[in-house]
Amino acid sequence: MAGAFQSPMQKYGRFRENEPSAATRPLSAMNVDTYRLLLADLCRELGLAEVAREGDRLLVEGTEITLSREVDAQGEHLWICVDFGAVPPPHAHRVYRTMLETNLRAGAPEAGLLTLQSSGHAALLVRHPLTPSLPGDLLAEVLVRYSAVAKRWVMDVCHAGKNPS
Repeated sequence: MAGAFQSPMQKYGRFRENEPSAATRPLSAMNVDTYRLLLADLCRELGLAEVAREGDRLLVEGTEITLSREVDAQGEHLWICVDFGAVPPPHAHRVYRTMLETNLRAGAPEAGLLTLQSSGHAALLVRHPLTPSLPGDLLAEVLVRYSAVAKRWVMDVCHAGKNPS
C-alpha cells in the first residue's frame, strides 16, 4: 500500500515533526527510547520477529494495524489505525452510511472513528492515551481486541446479506 499512515496532526501540519518543542511537551511525555522499548515489548507479546518502528504496519491476528505516537497540547497519545480492508462495491452505500451513523454516535477519537482511507479501505482510527507506564502486554491486548472488532465489522457490515460460500 502506498505511503505510511499519518495521524491527523501530522497530515494537516500542526506540527512538522513528531516531537514538539520542549515548551509544548507535557512533563509526563514518553521519551523516544521509552517508546522504542514499548514497541519492542509489544512486538514480543504479539510474537513478531522484527521490532516495529513508528508508522510500521503490524499484522495482528490477520489485521493490519498502524501506530503513530503524537504529542500535543492535550498530552501524549497513540493513534491506532486498524485497517478493515476494502469496501465491497455492491455494499458501499450501506457501509458508508453505517460508518457515518457510527461516527455520529461515538463522537470522540478516544471512542474510535471510522474513516475511509485514500486506498479505499475502511479503517478505525482510535486515539489511545500514552504514558511511560503503559506496558507492552496491555497494548498488545488492546490491539488484539481491535483486530477482533475489525473482523466482526467486516462480517457484520461489509458482508451482511451475502450468502457464505
